[in-house]
Amino acid sequence: MKSFYFAICFILCNYFSSLAQAVTVSEEIPIRTGDTYEIIGKLNNQYLLFLSRENLTKIHAFDDNFRMVWEKDLELDKRRPEPLGVVTAANANDFYLIYEFKNKSETVIKIHKYNAAANLVDSTTIKNYGFQFITPNFEIIRSDDRSKILVYYIQDQKDVHATSFDLNTMKTLWDTTFPVNDFYQTREEPQTLVDNKGRFYFTLSKDNFRSRNKSTHLRYF
Repeated sequence: MKSFYFAICFILCNYFSSLAQAVTVSEEIPIRTGDTYEIIGKLNNQYLLFLSRENLTKIHAFDDNFRMVWEKDLELDKRRPEPLGVVTAANANDFYLIYEFKNKSETVIKIHKYNAAANLVDSTTIKNYGFQFITPNFEIIRSDDRSKILVYYIQDQKDVHATSFDLNTMKTLWDTTFPVNDFYQTREEPQTLVDNKGRFYFTLSKDNFRSRNKSTHLRYF
């Protein structure tokens, strides 16, 4: 695969209170096809960028002029780690990395907490899903106050497996599975939300286009 260069552009506009904008472009970072990246944000006066590629997970740090000042490899579990998401803490001093990996034949979701220098502060297992013939397509959502996350996946278009997790205490709040009848995942895109108390809202829009006698309606779980 050929490498290409991705220039990260940050637009600073004083929280949209001024019409004047300052645009600064960082030095080039080589990104290859298949790489994943995410801008974590500004922690401890440095901008952090998360980069993941095969057998490599790394943090790049930039100063206020968007010059790279350091980079650091993150050590994850060795058995096929797959990052699922990065979440900045509410205090803007820490961030969390959620990832899945294989423990023998079992699928495990784990979370690491890092400080602004990308040093590991805490780590715990969110859930061990046991043996999975097909690895689930996990989804991660977070609350508005960035204190809770929710991990879920839909099995066989009928069962929703959901786990609510508190980032402040690094503890699982609850874990449940609930059925969703008459659900066609290719036609119904669920809308999901986790609130600041860790409660999960799962909404489906049912469009009965095949029957004129039935109107469109919403289903809430």
